Amino acid sequence: MAVHGEPRVASENFTVAVHDSDGLTLIELDGELDVSAAVTLRDALVAADLDEGVDVRMDMTGLQFLDSSGIGLVVGACKRVRASGGTFSVRCDPGQVRRAIEVTGLVEYLQLDEGAG
Repeated sequence: MAVHGEPRVASENFTVAVHDSDGLTLIELDGELDVSAAVTLRDALVAADLDEGVDVRMDMTGLQFLDSSGIGLVVGACKRVRASGGTFSVRCDPGQVRRAIEVTGLVEYLQLDEGAG
């Protein structure tokens, strides 16, 4: 079960918020997910306790930038969730962040779909 509360702020350029609703854990990312913000996302993912077969939706529609350290954390979270019997998907708008995921060949693996909705 995810941790509730205020968004965790890594810097003025990145926030992560975790919400539970009707068996779904929603992880909302906003700002720039780079190496300096990665530790905050990692801490939020650990606190969210993703090893209990939860269904996770990661919303990246608020991200303006995503680097390889952020992609690694997202893939690691996806592996954890699925290994425990849960589901994992990502919502992402067209643009730079989606292109970063496309270049890595992870669109299908992350069950990526476009934002809004």
